[in-house]
Amino acid sequence: MKTNFSQEQLEQALEIVNRRYNGNIRLVQGTASRAWRRFTLRVHSSRGPGAKLAISSFGERRTVAACWHVHGDFFDALWSLEGARVGAYYVETGRAGRMRGPADNWQDFEIGSQYRPVRYSESCNCSGLWLDRFEERVAREATPEQA
Repeated sequence: MKTNFSQEQLEQALEIVNRRYNGNIRLVQGTASRAWRRFTLRVHSSRGPGAKLAISSFGERRTVAACWHVHGDFFDALWSLEGARVGAYYVETGRAGRMRGPADNWQDFEIGSQYRPVRYSESCNCSGLWLDRFEERVAREATPEQA
């Protein structure tokens, strides 16, 4: 991906996203100039939360690529930062577009085949039990304990 967000903003957004995905997300830096920088979101463990599945007619396999939900949460975190600039340039497989704000973030695309149709949002295990456990933990931490 190519963006005009600063490296510090990218790191802050990564920290926010890693709270949700148990620290499994990493930022791989690419080339940079004064006006823009390239980066990729990956996972430390393909067995952990936020890993994308490669789905084909022959089956599924885990990858170290970050899934659609991670990217969506990452850009939501970027735009929620103080002084965040709009206009991140987001490059998808075979598609390139300019995201002008949060409304452009959660676009879902068909990436499967006629034999096995699948959307980006379906090519991971994010709807699994770990997400439910995370939301329960956040709810518990948000409620003050009764003494």
